[in-house]
Amino acid sequence: SAEWGRFTGGVINVVTKSGGNNFSGSFRENFNNPKWIDETPRERANNVVHQDVLGKIHEGTFGGPITRDRLWFFSAGRYQRDPTPGTFVQTGGSYTRVDTIKRGEIKLTGTFAPNQTLSGDFTTNSTVQKDRPSLNASSSLDASTLVTERIPNNLFVTTYNGVLGQKFFATLQYSQK
Repeated sequence: SAEWGRFTGGVINVVTKSGGNNFSGSFRENFNNPKWIDETPRERANNVVHQDVLGKIHEGTFGGPITRDRLWFFSAGRYQRDPTPGTFVQTGGSYTRVDTIKRGEIKLTGTFAPNQTLSGDFTTNSTVQKDRPSLNASSSLDASTLVTERIPNNLFVTTYNGVLGQKFFATLQYSQK
């Protein structure tokens, strides 16, 4: 539709089920390492060897009922320590940027009357980028230009969905970042 602008493909809107009367969860572990990535031709020409640093991403979810058929919770967390190799374009030197991302979410969903739902969600997603070029990689010359940047990020959202009669449905949402 026109609201999504000019692109090929499609848009899929999904409404997930809010709440359930069973407890459930998941856990996932991911690994990466700059050593597992082939060097580029520029890196080979400058004898750059990627560091052997194991990156780990831990992810988990857990949710279930607080009050059966009325109030549910959902929680999720993610801890990511992600090394990314880089090369200074002008000098050929190498560096490894390490991003540490801590993400957590808690959501409560309640049905206080038939066809009336209220939910609140808080998400925190802080990032620390260590040894990131202070300029772009093509302008940075050596390790003295690398910096550590902290990027805090919090979001609160509350949403009401309800049927207000035979002809009206309302969705109200407030969010604050």
